[in-house]
Amino acid sequence: MPEQLLPVIPIGISEIAILLNVDRKKVAQWKFHNKLPEPDYVLQQGPIWDRTNFILWYQENGIIDNRKKGNRNG
Repeated sequence: MPEQLLPVIPIGISEIAILLNVDRKKVAQWKFHNKLPEPDYVLQQGPIWDRTNFILWYQENGIIDNRKKGNRNG
């Protein structure tokens, strides 16, 4: 019997925001600042990741915010 492949579950910026309980704008900023992995697909609507791949990446890497708190000027 052939090996069963898990289905791809596509997620975009909005779904990542829901998954990580943050604002959609925050996820868009992370994408802009290259703090997210490369998307698995890019459509006209934007980047798309496979949910399982994204979760595994997030568990291994997390997202690091290098900004200093209280310092908006850099």
